Amino acid sequence: ARELFDAMPDRETASWNSMIVGYAKNGHSREGFHLFLAMTLEGVEPDRITFLGVIDASGNLGNLKLARMIHEEILLSGEFQHDVFVGTAIVGMYGRCRSPDDAQRSFDSMSVKNSTVVSWSAMVAAYAQNGHSNLALLVFKLMDLHGFCPNLLTFTSALDACASSSAIGDGRILHSEAAALEVDDDVHIGGALVSMYGSSGCCNEAKSVFDRLPVRNEVVATAMIGAYAEANARSAFDKLLDKNVVSWTAMIVAYVENNDEREALGLFKKMDVEGTSPDVVILTTVLDACANISDLSQGRAIHRALEDGSVPLTEVATGLIDMYGKCGSVVDAKLVFNALEEQLGAEMTLPWTSMVTAFAQNGHGLEAVELFRSMELHGVEANEISLVSVLCACSHSGLITEGLSYFSSIEQDRGLALLPEHQVCWIDLLGRIGKLELAENAMESIPLSRDEKIIAWTAFLGACKTHDDERRAKRAAEKLVELDSKLSSSYIMLSNVHS
Repeated sequence: ARELFDAMPDRETASWNSMIVGYAKNGHSREGFHLFLAMTLEGVEPDRITFLGVIDASGNLGNLKLARMIHEEILLSGEFQHDVFVGTAIVGMYGRCRSPDDAQRSFDSMSVKNSTVVSWSAMVAAYAQNGHSNLALLVFKLMDLHGFCPNLLTFTSALDACASSSAIGDGRILHSEAAALEVDDDVHIGGALVSMYGSSGCCNEAKSVFDRLPVRNEVVATAMIGAYAEANARSAFDKLLDKNVVSWTAMIVAYVENNDEREALGLFKKMDVEGTSPDVVILTTVLDACANISDLSQGRAIHRALEDGSVPLTEVATGLIDMYGKCGSVVDAKLVFNALEEQLGAEMTLPWTSMVTAFAQNGHGLEAVELFRSMELHGVEANEISLVSVLCACSHSGLITEGLSYFSSIEQDRGLALLPEHQVCWIDLLGRIGKLELAENAMESIPLSRDEKIIAWTAFLGACKTHDDERRAKRAAEKLVELDSKLSSSYIMLSNVHS
């Protein structure tokens, strides 16, 4: 389609729209956005369809700067700022870009008489998706007061908010409303109900909803797994007479999430003895369990069991590579990766990322960077996770210039979100080249979690030792003890500065 489009001598707005919308709907949002820029450079006027397509693309990318730029373009056009469909799409875009404040401002710019149930639902979703459960429920109630009947998306988002805040009372009211409207048997609402009841420890109610659903998909099954996990219901599980793959998965996942990997692996063996075939979810989970406790022999046993072809390698390759990488067997990880090499394409980013990470985790920094370059040459777009890995690899292999270049490209060139993990790697890179003042200022100003701060300050302390900066080393050690009084080894490192 792109070749035909490029060959067209006279491309009208409709032709551009077809390509932009097609890219956005098929997971190629960055190409859709670039095409929109090319369209404007050629002087072609965008219409409502154009803006709806590029809004969708910007939301998919999750890049707030791009989202605001598109919004500004729409306002400057002077034609669509009062269009309810465009306005609703903007609210949803900001929600996906993790900016509910921008979503609320955009929503407020629409008068109540021009709003629709879809725009109210988009605002509920924007708050629910970004952890503002109480505000999501408040908007849901305001929507009702203004006379709008909730749709499937509204119910699902509001129930997700109830699950996040354990608001079981509000959740039961929503369940009653959904039942009154005869939509409680919808698979999406059913999954949200199961999740909501499960998060509040109401496993029986979750199971009741699950059993009544006429159709169950993977999302609903996963929600039921979560309900079992929340209930910690091993005793109830053991009494089940008709265990199926969903119930086995629920318990195995519950054990892994509660850091009881040995029990999870024991249950996996019992499941095999009782004749239940594992699915992809179970296999991925037990591979994670092996990775968490570095049980290479059990991981290899699971891999060998997959050789019968019952589960396609492509569906568990990422889990296998991750497991081998975390268990220290880069050779095994590379063998799995090589087996997939002919099948790897732009839609299979994760195996590449996992292999880059496996190299980086095991001290093979140069190989990690080389594979990252090869990945991009194969047309596979880097994501936030693969960039964390390649930044760590650059830092530990002394490729400081390359690391700083990759860091600066994250937002500017790639349009990706800058994660705290990227910033921790950047601080480490700055410390290694002696930019201690800049690194220290960054740690004071960047919002990091406690664990991220410990990693960053520990790396900074090592850099102070390398560059003989006693004053900053003392401050770093004090910071580490503030964060964790058990880190007395910091003072041992500090004493080495004097030697």
